[in-house]
Amino acid sequence: MYRKLSAQELVQAKSALDLEQDFILYNSLQLREARSFCLGDYRGEERQAFACYLSGLPFHAFSIHLEPSRQDLERKYQASELLQSVCSNLRLQESSESVGYLTLPEEKAAQIELDGVQSVRTMLLMKLTDPSKLLPAQGSRLLKEHDWAAVDEFVNRVDMISFRKEELTEFPHLGLFWQDRLVSIAGFHIFEDAYAEIGNIGTLPDHQGKGFGKRITSDICRYGLEKTSELYLFVFSENSPALRIYQSLGFQTVGRYSFIQFSF
Repeated sequence: MYRKLSAQELVQAKSALDLEQDFILYNSLQLREARSFCLGDYRGEERQAFACYLSGLPFHAFSIHLEPSRQDLERKYQASELLQSVCSNLRLQESSESVGYLTLPEEKAAQIELDGVQSVRTMLLMKLTDPSKLLPAQGSRLLKEHDWAAVDEFVNRVDMISFRKEELTEFPHLGLFWQDRLVSIAGFHIFEDAYAEIGNIGTLPDHQGKGFGKRITSDICRYGLEKTSELYLFVFSENSPALRIYQSLGFQTVGRYSFIQFSF
């Protein structure tokens, strides 16, 4: 039986999650509950798993949590029906886009079966562990409303899969300018006293390889450290240039996540 988690069940589910081991789902339930829809798979009174859909992103974003009793079983969890039930409840099939993205820790991804898989990429969760490696201040500045047009033009040229324009007003974003042109930006997906997630990092294609990525990343980290000492970011494992930059600035990998594209 599939049903929404009750308020009490959501509280219990939150308490069982670990920030680094369940980063995506943790953030959805702890900080983005108003944008999250959670559906549980119940066998009698025992929950086998639950799925979460996070609205407001530029793609259909799903995550799944397997309950400890389910994780001990050798047979893989069949996740397709649960995700299809989420789609049905939210009437997602009525949209023109029938592709979703499921993100969960790699070790848990190995415990599920999912129909319609189109691709699987690995995302690395990295944490700033040695701020002494950051560059000195590099001359970036806070982006303001009068910069929004430049940001729109920038985003159209740079692949920033999780960019939400609303975040420009929700969280601080920095810009680096070269000859009055916006060439690099960086901001936050999460900006809390407990921890922050850096995101929306990008450099124009014709300015890559010139050190702008390292400069803007150093500046956004320094800005974040004024808020919290716990700074995280995600990077795709195949993005070697970005990975080298983050490692050189004092980031270490603390988690590996599967980013699964599937049709529904």
